[in-house]
Amino acid sequence: MRNVLLIAGVLLSLSALDTHARQRPLSPEEKSALQKIQIVSIDTLALTERGAVESSDIRRVVTDRIRDLGYTVSTDKQQPSDIVVKVKCEERKTWLGPTRLGGDADSLHAPSRVWKGPACQITYYFPESPDSPSPWRREVRTPFADAMRAAQEHHVSDSGAYAMQALAQELRQDPFPLLLAAEWRHVHRLIAALNRPNIPPARQRLVLQLLGDIPDPQALATLEKALKVPELAPTAAIALGQHGAAAIRPLVTLLEHTDSSALKKAAVAGLGIIGTHHEDPMLFEVLKNTLQHSPTPIDVTIEVVNALGKLGDERAISLLQELNRRAWTDPSRSPEMQRLREALSWSLWQLIPEAHTAE
Repeated sequence: MRNVLLIAGVLLSLSALDTHARQRPLSPEEKSALQKIQIVSIDTLALTERGAVESSDIRRVVTDRIRDLGYTVSTDKQQPSDIVVKVKCEERKTWLGPTRLGGDADSLHAPSRVWKGPACQITYYFPESPDSPSPWRREVRTPFADAMRAAQEHHVSDSGAYAMQALAQELRQDPFPLLLAAEWRHVHRLIAALNRPNIPPARQRLVLQLLGDIPDPQALATLEKALKVPELAPTAAIALGQHGAAAIRPLVTLLEHTDSSALKKAAVAGLGIIGTHHEDPMLFEVLKNTLQHSPTPIDVTIEVVNALGKLGDERAISLLQELNRRAWTDPSRSPEMQRLREALSWSLWQLIPEAHTAE
């Protein structure tokens, strides 16, 4: 049972940021080298239906965005650099086929599958291994899929130039520098970006999500601090769940001391994530107490039911069975009640072995 839940949790975490795809695992030496990156080289290529064109605008945008996070960008190819960020932009993206190892290539939004319109593929490689398959990829797309039609609608004769201009605009807004910093485990740069004045809340929430994926004491401390900011607390609570047992105490404290339904839901969701990977009897007791606290909003109840299903703790069976009986005898046909019934069915299916054999 625990293995099934663990696999499910891993699959969910892989889908969280499904616009980039891992091609191969990094070696320990490569991981160590990534953490030391300071000097970055930029390698750009712009391809239209007429062939290669000048890519200086693309290079300028990418350079500015990388520098904005505090990296030094080398403008001389003869000078040494720690890493090379390659940006290949195309008016019509060529199909790259599945990765050699499969896996992420089957994701709906994997860069090599769905989109055939204008796109920039962002990858990186070590200077000494330019032909090595990139371990990370980000795809940036235009709002339109057909560059020629979009150019005609705006009375522009050169569809390739129009596509490159649109891609440059998208690169100015895309969070790829933050995703690279997270890929390289540069927690200090992410924290610096989070604390900048005038950073949009949506971008702050993205940084918190990225910090949730990095097992680092500074990331953990930053997420705990964000629990005190009302507009960031729900995201921080769920991200804390990725930090395992070390996040139990702050999440329990949040759950027990907040009157906000949204924060309770987020804290429970975070505890459910922890329970997918860590066995801790305390988790069941906390969730049980939350479920039995009267009155519990139905949206919080649904989250608790889902979390109990993830724990794999058989003590939850009788608790869920009683709630299931009451839910199915309740005459309500509200969407919330239907979601509660579905959550109960899923969690009981996870916890009762006989349910699998009956299927």
